[in-house]
Amino acid sequence: KEENRINCHIIVHEDELVAHIGALSRSFKLDHKEFNFIMYGGIAVNEAYRGQGRFKELFEAVLEKYTDVTFHLLWSDKTDLYKNFNFYPCIELNQYERVNNNESYPQLFEVHQSYFIDLTHEEQEALKQLYASNKELRVNRSEQAWNDIKEITSSEVYLVYNNDKLVNYFFKNKGQDLTDIIHEYGHINKEQLELMQNYGTVWSPQVFDNHASLFASLMRIGNKELFSNFLRAYTPIELVSIKDNAEMIVNFNGDEFSQPIEDFLQGVFGPGRFEEISAPPIFISGLDSI
Repeated sequence: KEENRINCHIIVHEDELVAHIGALSRSFKLDHKEFNFIMYGGIAVNEAYRGQGRFKELFEAVLEKYTDVTFHLLWSDKTDLYKNFNFYPCIELNQYERVNNNESYPQLFEVHQSYFIDLTHEEQEALKQLYASNKELRVNRSEQAWNDIKEITSSEVYLVYNNDKLVNYFFKNKGQDLTDIIHEYGHINKEQLELMQNYGTVWSPQVFDNHASLFASLMRIGNKELFSNFLRAYTPIELVSIKDNAEMIVNFNGDEFSQPIEDFLQGVFGPGRFEEISAPPIFISGLDSI
């Protein structure tokens, strides 16, 4: 989008595009405060320039640009590469494969397939209410963000009705990245999960039977004060300090603890959350990710 071009970063050599990294700013709202974070995508290096340190050069410059954020997120299976930049896998995501459960609830629900842009104003508003009322910690969406979603015509929306009342919705597909993946829903329970599995593979931070555990993201801590404020709003844990970009010193119930950053981030955001963490799981929909 034109207004986000300032966040598309490139290296050019003799009029040839060498490398690109795109950034996208989003936020979470906790305790009536907004905490901004940055997501990275479209990361690519021209084949002719690989192995020359161009990616490192560009990524370090990009990270230096976005220092005033709570944290940084990206999606990649190259975990060893990104650990060099202090990104660690965390945030729990569970995958539920497509299964034909149609016979379980043949009469209860009607499901209508459409696109967000084609919904009536009333349907769009009802869908927004379902999104906002979910107990998961989700990306804060402005009206402009919802308007942007109207332009994502590669994502189908399914409206779930019970006795002519909209009780749920879910989005499936997005471009070439989320084929047959249901990556957003209004709410989820065992019944709604089984219904959605008729239409695709479901991604959710919620734990039900027969799931495969995935890492939802790689995270790098951003501004230490902002991250500390976010942590205090999200958990009963207080950040004391970060030692050598490797170790977290935190305070919990008056006692001080030390943990490697990777273990701490997984303990807070999952998988394998600390038992003392009762905060809602983070869920970033495919519609919000870059």
